[in-house]
Amino acid sequence: MVLMKRILFFSIFLSVVHCINAQSVGVLSFKDSIEVRLIENRKFLFHKTLPKQTLFSISNFYGVSVDDIFALNPDIKEKGLTIGQMVKIDLPEKAIIKYRKKGFYRWKHAPIVYEVVSGDNLFKISKEYFEEPMDSVLSFSKKKDKTIHDGEKLVIGWLDVKGIPDSLHVKVKTNKSVAVLKDKEQTAKEIFEKQITKESVKKIVEQKSAIAKTVNSKKDTLKKETAKQNLPKKDTVVVIPVVEYVEYQTQGVASWSKSNYQNNDLYVLHRKAPINSYIEINNPMKRKTTYAKVIDRIPDGTNTDVEVVLSPATAKMLGARDPKFFVKIKYKIKK
Repeated sequence: MVLMKRILFFSIFLSVVHCINAQSVGVLSFKDSIEVRLIENRKFLFHKTLPKQTLFSISNFYGVSVDDIFALNPDIKEKGLTIGQMVKIDLPEKAIIKYRKKGFYRWKHAPIVYEVVSGDNLFKISKEYFEEPMDSVLSFSKKKDKTIHDGEKLVIGWLDVKGIPDSLHVKVKTNKSVAVLKDKEQTAKEIFEKQITKESVKKIVEQKSAIAKTVNSKKDTLKKETAKQNLPKKDTVVVIPVVEYVEYQTQGVASWSKSNYQNNDLYVLHRKAPINSYIEINNPMKRKTTYAKVIDRIPDGTNTDVEVVLSPATAKMLGARDPKFFVKIKYKIKK
């Protein structure tokens, strides 16, 4: 009997340790804290990006779409996500745990921290900003009195380390018309085609040779006319070297989710194509081709047969109906 109790205790202990370790390698753990700021009467979290975290993992954890992150962080859309970067994320009021009720475990929650600014007082922060008792803020922050000063960090609540369910966010669906998506597709196609391959270079060289012959002929004529009229010579044309790319072709399964709210832009997740580059995706069954921006890597744990993860808009342009379907892909990498 004693042995059974020891085994049971040891099993529970291991499960708790495993759970804590699992959280520590996630987006947020109980050892972390997350900053909240008030901007124009709206609450925003500021998440510090750690190694191995991606746009996809961060957006899933906080229950928002990649498009939502782009809207609040336009620099990420232009330059991509970097380690140490602070990501601004909308914080729904219901996601803040303001009371440590029965069943609350510290190791399952990360503190939400507010930094005091000029003009703040404890009443304003607790009652007006976060609508909770002053005693709660004092208790969470382990303060003995109500005196606060600029720059002081107060714990105003807790966030579940499992993340924020997307159901807590107020969403307004946007219905992008096919015409708008076609414009985006054309832009993506033009960028993709500007990534010049070896074959493209050959064509450009041939075109330049033909143009050069015409130009030389015109130069001879111009020289004769200049000599006659004593006109000044034209400026020398400077040729800018071409950046060459290597094109890769792959095929496999494309995956997407109809329930995914990320439906505003043409983008994909891919294992190898450079982040912020554009790729070509072809659906041979529907005979449709589209172009999309690579915004992140496919998350670890995804089935290896999945070659690309599509945004709903990208899937729409490919005529997709099933959550998984066969595609052919072209992407380019600088030589």
